[in-house]
Amino acid sequence: MIVNHAKGVRFEEGGCVAAESGASLATLARRCMNQGLAGLEWAVNVPGTVGGAVINNAGAHGGNMAASLRWLSCLMFRTGLMSRCGREPDAVWLPPFDLEGDRGRYVVLGATLVLEPGHDPDALNAKADEFVAHRKRTQPPGASLAASSKTRRATTRDV
Repeated sequence: MIVNHAKGVRFEEGGCVAAESGASLATLARRCMNQGLAGLEWAVNVPGTVGGAVINNAGAHGGNMAASLRWLSCLMFRTGLMSRCGREPDAVWLPPFDLEGDRGRYVVLGATLVLEPGHDPDALNAKADEFVAHRKRTQPPGASLAASSKTRRATTRDV
């Protein structure tokens, strides 16, 4: 089992946030909201890491990683070199960007997101709390995989 301990987050000017791939997506979302940065409210209740969210273009409630992703840093297994991929603002570009043919041949090291500064942290947290409440009302508690495994076992016994 591989455990990613790269969990650093750095807030930069202009709404840029550099996050290492092992950073918790939900924790990053709350930290950004508390800084008045809008754009990750949808992620407040999404489990997983920044690296996984980037590769799978995680999203919820109308938002996703591709909407705010500006730079992706990764290590290419074939060459042992670090690669940094970027995109222009407003360009349509879904992960894994120009690495599409190399899926499974690299590991994400970090990502730089561009969020919208200048928002009221209380308003952002209230919006995120609405998303959390919606999830609690509409989805089973716990991990989705565990819930589907229990359902599958129950179905097998009933057959």
